[in-house]
Amino acid sequence: MNKMESITDILKQKMGIESLNSMQKRVLDISARYKNLTLFAPTGSGKTLAYTLVLLHDLSDRLGLTQAVIVAPSRELVLQIGQVVKTLAVGRKVTCLYGGHQAKEERQSLSVAPDVVVATPGRLLDHLTHERLDLSKIALVVLDEFDKILELGFEETMRQVMGFMPGTARRILTSATPMTNEVPAFVKMDGAALLDCRGVDGPAARMEKWMVGEEKGLKKTELLLKLLTFCGGKTMVFANTIETALNLAA
Repeated sequence: MNKMESITDILKQKMGIESLNSMQKRVLDISARYKNLTLFAPTGSGKTLAYTLVLLHDLSDRLGLTQAVIVAPSRELVLQIGQVVKTLAVGRKVTCLYGGHQAKEERQSLSVAPDVVVATPGRLLDHLTHERLDLSKIALVVLDEFDKILELGFEETMRQVMGFMPGTARRILTSATPMTNEVPAFVKMDGAALLDCRGVDGPAARMEKWMVGEEKGLKKTELLLKLLTFCGGKTMVFANTIETALNLAA
């Protein structure tokens, strides 16, 4: 069984996915021909799975060496991405690094080099500057929602982070919206293939979007429940904080 056949089996067994969507297939096709890729794809389109498949294909059998890094703008997104990668990267060590919890736990986890690191910019730079992590042999770096990373003021942080992995073999940059500014030169995306999937038919293209606010004295939660009853089907709810998300889920 070759590597892609093994990945296909994992998709079926672990995630119940029988086939990839058109965007994911295009990402795999382009990644077979180009080293670097800039991907525009809407939230909910499955881009995390797309670049995770590229990551799995690129990982070698080398042990004790970090081979891939995924940088995301928030701890919530880091945890979400980490769960997808851990599900698919069977037998690999995947470590999530983010603020808001004990850094001591992360230091202990990094005592044995992970195969894949998923991190927020600030926490990743902290571990790099304290020499807890070696990214000199990275095969792949993914900058997920890079537009948000820049909007949140992490440009200088990312400049320093990228300096720790000068020999990266492949770079993938994703954004849900067009970049308002040019990609900084330190990212080294010159000559990258560009894939714009914002208009591609798929789950995200068929979503109805609702902004929940106050209406006729109804509380937000009550209004949300009415909308969910009305809409039916699968629903994704975005909240501002982890606490709000947990309360809504309950």
